[in-house]
Amino acid sequence: MGSSPGRSRFLYFLFLAAISFAGFLRPARTFDRLLYAAAVASLRYSDPSAIHAIARREYDREPEPYVAEAQYTKYTNAVLDDPQILYNHVWLFKIKAGYVYLGYLLWRLGVPILVALRLISAASLFLLGLLVLDWTNDELASGVLMLVPPILSTGRMVTADPLSTLAIIAALLCWWRERLNATLFLMLVAVVVRTDNVVLGILLVGLLLGTKKLSLRKSLAAVAVFVATALCINHFSGYYGWGVVMYHSFVHPVLDPVHHLQRITRTEYFQALKICALQVIYSPTPVFAFMWLVAWRRSTGLLRQMLALAAVWSIVRLLMFPNPDERFFVWVYVLVGVTVLFSSRSAPTNSSRTSADGGSTIQGERRVPTAPMNPILRFALALTSPF
Repeated sequence: MGSSPGRSRFLYFLFLAAISFAGFLRPARTFDRLLYAAAVASLRYSDPSAIHAIARREYDREPEPYVAEAQYTKYTNAVLDDPQILYNHVWLFKIKAGYVYLGYLLWRLGVPILVALRLISAASLFLLGLLVLDWTNDELASGVLMLVPPILSTGRMVTADPLSTLAIIAALLCWWRERLNATLFLMLVAVVVRTDNVVLGILLVGLLLGTKKLSLRKSLAAVAVFVATALCINHFSGYYGWGVVMYHSFVHPVLDPVHHLQRITRTEYFQALKICALQVIYSPTPVFAFMWLVAWRRSTGLLRQMLALAAVWSIVRLLMFPNPDERFFVWVYVLVGVTVLFSSRSAPTNSSRTSADGGSTIQGERRVPTAPMNPILRFALALTSPF
């Protein structure tokens, strides 16, 4: 992107700002934004009518890309029109505590709820682009990777997944730099944003323990913190459990969980798995699975460990919640893309390691300059340095 490194970096920053701002202005059409607005409002109000009024006001004044040709059903109409039914769904979204509370903070500062939530997603895309550049030190390749549709779309979503993706990629980058305390801290942040990231945290700790990067004592402590954090968030958000979420998502919407609590049966679960398997074929998953295989064959060491973690987590994730929606797997796509970039270079990268000052990496006998450490990583390191 130009002969001058400074100019290339400046153009890349402008590029990130442009795609993030475009995503902010033209958000994706999602019905969940109504429920996220209700979840944020429920942190201040307990009356279903007040929460419904705030959420509907936010929902109705969103920009045209949201509301054009909206597809409404009997279920969505019930949620839109009935304050109690809307309130009954708040627990499904309050468990994304990090995202909801950050939106609440911005709301209390005077930003409309859905504007705040859209801003978080757009900012997450921008910061994700900085992390990708920090990892690859290649503005052109990083820019192309950020334009991959599943990654680019994260800036348009009102959902916790963009913020979750940012935290996970930051954790992996810290792991790449062998900053394990910062890795564990950022993984804890990911759990706070999405409690189901506790599974990824446990798998990561198990891998670090198996490769003797963490002691048994520290590994057990990290897992205990991850699990305790997820359980606390689930408890205080009013979480009804995995079986209810599965029934609500794959069998029939639960309109009144207090009086009509339904859990998925074994037959219904396997039917959801069957449908998921068919959906995977027509999703971006096969393309990235092929890219994963190419990257796996051409990489060793730490990158291969990350790829193994991504593969195992993806399978577990689909078994836990059989929905191949690409927003859940963006961090995997980013990791695969970065690994392909590394493996495509002429010099082998599997022996790469970052020096203590974060200013260069060692590849064989060569030292290759990299970008200065990202402010996100510096913040994580500052918080974890006492440990």
